[in-house]
Amino acid sequence: MPRDVEDRVRGDRNGQTPPHASLGERVMLGKMIREGIEPPVFLEPDILMEGAVHWLFGSSESGKTWIGLWLVKNRIEAGDRVLYFDKENGPEIIGERLELLGCDPEAIDAHLVYRLEPDIQLDGATMEAYADLLDTEDPALVVFDASRGFLTSAGLEENSNDDLDKFYEAVLKPVRNRKRTPLVLDHIPHDGDHARGAGRKKDLADVMWKVECPVPFDQDRVGMVKLKRRKGRRGALPETVVFSIGGGDAGFVLARSAGTVENEDRNGLTDSQRKVLDRIRENEPRGATWKELLEALNGAKSTLSRATNDLTRWNHITKRNRRYHIVGPVEPESSEDTPNADGSTRFQKGSTEPLEPGKSGHGSKGSTTRRGGTLEPFAGTAAGRLSVEDAGAEMKRPHSGARLNLPLYLKGETNLEILARSVLVALGKAPDEAERASCLAVVQEAANDPDNHPLDCECEGCA
Repeated sequence: MPRDVEDRVRGDRNGQTPPHASLGERVMLGKMIREGIEPPVFLEPDILMEGAVHWLFGSSESGKTWIGLWLVKNRIEAGDRVLYFDKENGPEIIGERLELLGCDPEAIDAHLVYRLEPDIQLDGATMEAYADLLDTEDPALVVFDASRGFLTSAGLEENSNDDLDKFYEAVLKPVRNRKRTPLVLDHIPHDGDHARGAGRKKDLADVMWKVECPVPFDQDRVGMVKLKRRKGRRGALPETVVFSIGGGDAGFVLARSAGTVENEDRNGLTDSQRKVLDRIRENEPRGATWKELLEALNGAKSTLSRATNDLTRWNHITKRNRRYHIVGPVEPESSEDTPNADGSTRFQKGSTEPLEPGKSGHGSKGSTTRRGGTLEPFAGTAAGRLSVEDAGAEMKRPHSGARLNLPLYLKGETNLEILARSVLVALGKAPDEAERASCLAVVQEAANDPDNHPLDCECEGCA
């Protein structure tokens, strides 16, 4: 082995700073391959990846700003911070569109940092202030609307590849290096099929989408907007993503069109999500690696990425030491709960935490989910008597912990106490010792009612 390589390896093994450390961190690629290289984490399924530079370009009135604001709205409702630099539309247009999209004004002010007409120069003082803003706000998503205005402010030419490199290094790369997601909105030449200016834009982007509007829309008619993938550095992205957009009698709509999302089963899970859960459960208590889950889905990386992201967000699975585990009744360590300051009950390791109450569990309005965090139990009601109707409704709510635990309880794979906790925490109830027995009886009665069971239930009452 060459001496310099030997010294470097020896330094790595001894935990010392190896020679030539300034030339970059050594990464054990062989170990990564053996354990299974995971695809990027999606900030928005099929569209945005965490820590990747995104370029969204389209002609005037193609819908690119609408799509950008739809992505912003989703981050706001997930409880993430968003930084929006606007050099094109102005606060009135942005505000009106967020209102039409149904974004709550208080949530906007709490989570959106909107900066009008920023003058981002590449001098030291401005770059220091920019870095401080990124560190202070810690945004999940940073939007630049639109690219030409930022280049002009910085004294850079849109048609110069060298100037685009300077913009990337000074403005976009700091966001990317923080594992956050920059999104650049851009225009195209008339009748063009690429972003305006130098071709280096595509080289610098990790993900590039072209926005098209094959069916026109406005506030009185619904049309179609289509994203076409022009680049996906790490794959795992569909070729197209289609949206329905526009207004009508029922108000304004902007939503993913049918055909891009798997159908859900009677338990509110897709076939892929169910396969992932089944494989992890088979491998407990040691858990399942990414590679093992990939085998369960026949090598479909993008499908597995969406499934693990959703199941993690819904608190059905968790990841520890590069292995996925069920957040459920797998050899519970204790049946005792520790009350929170608000009087609600947290789950111990090995039990199932319910999701934040909401209609779908998919980052609904009012969610407090933070990127990389866990869902906190809902504490919207005080301790009190639990009704059979409330318990049954929680067992039927899509993606709730109770809905996931009920089939396990009916099959004898978990106990009544765990099922009861998943109901009580979701409803914000913290019964005292005197109420405990009656709450267990109520949950048991609701669990025994076939009307609350999944349609594919095979228990005696449903057979």
